[in-house]
Amino acid sequence: MNPNYGKALLGRITLPGLVMLLIFVLLVLSAMNTGENLLYIVFAGVFGMLFLSLPAARWSLRRLAVRREAPHAVFRGEPFAYTVRIENHKRLVPALSLRIESAGAPGGYVMYVPAGHEASAAATYCFQKRGAYRLPPCDLVTAFPFGFLEFRRRYEDN
Repeated sequence: MNPNYGKALLGRITLPGLVMLLIFVLLVLSAMNTGENLLYIVFAGVFGMLFLSLPAARWSLRRLAVRREAPHAVFRGEPFAYTVRIENHKRLVPALSLRIESAGAPGGYVMYVPAGHEASAAATYCFQKRGAYRLPPCDLVTAFPFGFLEFRRRYEDN
């Protein structure tokens, strides 16, 4: 069976990321204005944190497969629990700090998925109308490592 690695979605900048971007701009302006070497060193450190958070977050979401197991029948209007299994198909790099969202609602959280292993989390959902349904697509969201950028990847059941 070929694992479903999901569709990559664009990242977004978080509130701490905006604050760090503002600090970055202020450091650039003050370093250029005063010519202080220490400000250039601090500027380089802030730039390095912003620059490294981009590939680290994207790399954390690479080559992950998601399987969901839900009950066969549920009642309308009542929340039900289902299990989300996250498989990490990378050889060396673990997946860190993964939040599971389904239809915009938070579903669960997995702190650490070692390379070549899987982890599971419980999530809940509620159908408002009667009928036969599939679970809506779920997103794996991470803001690893610093929380400046948030990346997500969407998974749909086959």
